[in-house]
Order: sequence, then C-alpha cells, then structure tokens
Amino acid sequence: MIKYLYLDNYKCFTNQYINFSNFVLFVGDNSAGKSAVIDAINAIKSELNVYFKKTSFEGKSFNSLISKGNKSKGYFEIGYSEKNEYGSIATLLFIAEREGSPFIKFAFRYYFVDKVLTISRLRGEYISHFIQENVDMSGFRDFIEHCNEIDLNSISFSQGEPIDERFRDSIINTSYVRDLCTAFKIKFSYSLYRKIESFSSTKVEEIRKKLKGEEHLENMEYDPYGGDIITRIKKEQNKKSSKYEKLNEFGKNNGLYEMIYVVNEKTSFLYSYNYLIVENKGQKIPIEYVGTGISQLIPIVFESMNNRNILIKQPELHLHPKVQYSLGKHIASSILNNQCFIETHSQYIVDSIRHYSRGRDDFANNVRIIFFSNDFEMRKLSYIDIDSNGNMFGDGLEHYNSFFFDFLMNDIIGENMGKESKHQVFHNETGDSTEE
Repeated sequence: MIKYLYLDNYKCFTNQYINFSNFVLFVGDNSAGKSAVIDAINAIKSELNVYFKKTSFEGKSFNSLISKGNKSKGYFEIGYSEKNEYGSIATLLFIAEREGSPFIKFAFRYYFVDKVLTISRLRGEYISHFIQENVDMSGFRDFIEHCNEIDLNSISFSQGEPIDERFRDSIINTSYVRDLCTAFKIKFSYSLYRKIESFSSTKVEEIRKKLKGEEHLENMEYDPYGGDIITRIKKEQNKKSSKYEKLNEFGKNNGLYEMIYVVNEKTSFLYSYNYLIVENKGQKIPIEYVGTGISQLIPIVFESMNNRNILIKQPELHLHPKVQYSLGKHIASSILNNQCFIETHSQYIVDSIRHYSRGRDDFANNVRIIFFSNDFEMRKLSYIDIDSNGNMFGDGLEHYNSFFFDFLMNDIIGENMGKESKHQVFHNETGDSTEE
C-alpha cells in the first residue's frame, strides 16, 4: 500500500507531502487538487513503468500537468512510499516532456532495509542505471530531499541498454536490478524483494458507451467503453459466484434493478459481442440505454469486491441519497485488506463510512479523510480520522464542519444555530450525528 505521496511542480502542488491510510476519502473545495491526486496515484500504478515510454495520465498533455507557475523547471516530480510485510520502498519519478506527452526521464528507487539506491535514466531508446549501496535515509522525506540534491550530470551511469520488457523490472520488481548487482559485483539481498511488487490500482470507470465494431472480448484486458467490466461480470455470472449474487442483491435492495446479466452474440467465428442487460420490472434494457447513475454504479459495486486497490472519482454522481449511503457501506465492507481512494462531495458517502466504522476498530483505525482547502494562493491539506464510535477528530474537522454543516445550518435555520463544532458525534443506530 502507498503510505506517502510527494508532488512537486505538478498541477497546483509544490513540495507537497500527503500521508495516506488504507481507506482514504478526499473532500473539500472545488479546484483544490482532489482529482489531481487521484490522477497521480493512477499514474504510478504498475503500467506507468512499462518500457519507460509512457505514463498512465490517460492522454493528458505534459503542459496540462506541470504547474503553471513554474514551467521553466521543465519537469515535475511524483514520489511515493510503499510498505508491506516485507519492508519499505520509496520511489521518485522525474517526469519531463517528449513530443508533448509526459515521460519518465529519471526514476529513483530506495530500499530501506538494505539501504540500496538505484537511479534509472532514459535517453532516447536506451536506459542506463546507477546503483549506490549503504545510503542511510531514515524516512521518506529524507529520501526525497536526498534525490533532489543529487547532481545527475555528475553521475556515471552504467552503459545504456536498449529498452525492452526487462527494464520494467528495474523499477517494478527487482530482477533486473539483481542482475545488475551481480554484474557490478555489488552485494544485494534480493530474495526478500522478489516478493515485493509495486503498487497497482484500478481506476473505476463508468460503462458509458455502446461497443463499436467487432471486439475479441474474451481476451480483452481493458476497454475504454467498459467492455472489460462486462467480460469480467460474465465470468462471475458463469461461475454463479458470490460476487455476481451480491452485485444483483445491491440493485434489488436499493430499487435500482432486479437483475443484471451478460448475453453473448457471435458475429463471426472468432469475434463476438458481450451485452450487459439490466432487467427491472419486466423490462430488459442494454446497459448503453440505461441512465448514467446505474452505468457508473455497476463498475463501482463490482470492482470493490475484486480484491484490488481502487480509485473512485465522485461515486455519488447521478445517485439519490439512499443509494449514495448504501454504496459507501458496500465499498467499506468489500475492500478488506486493499487500499481505496475516493474523491467525494457527498456527506452521505462520508457518513456511511463513519457508521460502518462503529464497533470495527480495525477498520476505523485505517480510515482517513483529507480535506482540500483552496485559497488560490496555496493549497492546504488537513487530516481527519475516525474512531470506532464513528466520531471524527483532527486538524481538518473545523474545515469539514464549515464545508458541510455550518453552511447548511446558517442558511436554513439561522446564524445563531450554526455554531462551530469541535467534534462530530453519532448518537443513535441510524447514524444521525449532532455537534458537541
């Protein structure tokens, strides 16, 4: 899981450190950086480093990503720290421009256990490495500061090698770094790190368009129109799995649909269409003709049960409050040991997470709300945690109350009732909250 994220010269962020937990909610002002953080996390998933040739910024131009106030720097930085039962690894990416698109110019990686720093450099169609051992850095901030102080022009990199799939391992796993250490006769304990994989995540997308043309869907891993979701739902349907049953139960319990299922129509010997059908009140409707709310909801409900890290932008869109609340509890109950990042403006989503936390110490201790403030001069992040009674506390609570509660109270009841709250407390089993 990602413990820390570092952003510099990236969109609205300068020298910004962000501290995560397992279950993270991004709330706060518009244009304050919530979506930018989601996009940065999405970019550092494993696909980022394949061949070092592209990033996962989904077609965004370099100029749309670099900070408008410091384009002269020529690059932006994304750093992150991962931790699991085997140890900690920190990575820092220097992302520059090539033909208008972002690409990784330098990649730093540090292994806290064996104190080994590797730097990879991309130049044209060749990649070279520098490996330094016995580099003593006590924490993530030390790592970032150390990397930013390195004079990259003075480093003697290894002889460049043509880029091929091996070089993915130089950052993602460690097999190529292990080979380099052998070649340079550097002592390197790699048996531990073979078990450590880089952070990978799934950004949940709406099933938003009808599939166009013939697609060999059985072998498809990703499709921008949502075909990969349909294919994977079909596999669960064929197995009659609990995931498929829960997907239908969620629709029934919230009055959205009675059943969803996939039908297949062959168009040739090798190719076929998979259609997702939504059945409700006797009507059977293909997903492309169903409202946006349901076409967005189905992937969220499904992906949250797939034992993977997920990123979700505004899951509340086009959903009425009851479904928002139910969706939040479903995600919380399904994530288990994975990491979840949700950008939301919905108090119903937040309150559903608070209510689910009651009596669940392990879950509550791993929930974090990050409030994004926007004063157009600097972006300020503040933190809110939740206890096992659903109560919120932290330096971001005042901002949160002003954002959600005080505005509502002042507008509807009157300013005398809209008092600042230092603690939001649940008082009954329905999840209602009052201020103390």
